[in-house]
Amino acid sequence: DEELPDADPSHEQLNLPPNSLTLWRIMPKLEYGLQYYNFSLFTMALNQLTEENKNNRSSLPPTDSRFRPDI
Repeated sequence: DEELPDADPSHEQLNLPPNSLTLWRIMPKLEYGLQYYNFSLFTMALNQLTEENKNNRSSLPPTDSRFRPDI
């Protein structure tokens, strides 16, 4: 269970090509991440229903597991 260091794009071993552009950086890990399987905020939000979906379930597949009666 060794903690991995965060990636640093300025690290000299990364060898970025000259004039490269950083398109994306990883967000810092959440303090409470271990309680949520180390999911990012984006990953946790994927299962959230929007107000539009709550009011119009016909736009969702009938197999959507968020509506299972046994949960």
